[in-house]
Amino acid sequence: MSKSKILCFTFVFILINMPILFAQFDEHIDVILKQENISFGQAVYIVLVASEQCDENAGVAGALEKLRSNGWKIRIKGENDAITLGEYSYLLMKAFNIPGGLMYMMFPGPRYAVRELEYKQLLVENPSQGRTLSGEEAMTLLARVVSWKEEE
Repeated sequence: MSKSKILCFTFVFILINMPILFAQFDEHIDVILKQENISFGQAVYIVLVASEQCDENAGVAGALEKLRSNGWKIRIKGENDAITLGEYSYLLMKAFNIPGGLMYMMFPGPRYAVRELEYKQLLVENPSQGRTLSGEEAMTLLARVVSWKEEE
């Protein structure tokens, strides 16, 4: 499937299945989809809004504050720092309360979060936990997680 088809599918999926994500959030989506490397702040914002744990009007700063208050054992980075696939996967696992296998239960963190998402066939491209990801890739993975969660 071409990148433009994936981009179109992701955008349509979000608009159809997640009516909460309109006003200010759609502006963030447009910016994020164009990013070569999504930032930590942007990733936290879209995940927390999509999981309905943060209001879309809170912005990136509000989402980061919500993340700090959640008590999840996620390493907080600077708003503009790049996020790795492992960190993003772990954030998704926590935000959407995705159960993990034995290794994830014993050692919850980025490494086994990537493996869990790959096992659940939500992550289908380059499962290297230390690499950065583009905005388009982050949105595609988020859409897959939301879809999977709805089917569960």
